[in-house]
Amino acid sequence: MLYEAEFTSLSSYTPHYVNTQKMKCHRFLRGLRDQLRLALAPFDISDFSVLVERARRIEHELNFSKYNWEQK
Repeated sequence: MLYEAEFTSLSSYTPHYVNTQKMKCHRFLRGLRDQLRLALAPFDISDFSVLVERARRIEHELNFSKYNWEQK
């Protein structure tokens, strides 16, 4: 996930915005595209690594569904 790498890199310049796991998750979630954010927001995940992994899984499934739809 390209966004996760960029987020992690840039967050090192603004540690006051992501000084807790919960804040880091909140900021990360706000930057996700709508489909991912809407799928993840109800779970209120406060562990960054869990949030990133779930975002990856959902993104993978969305891409798989899109590919299958285009093949039909």
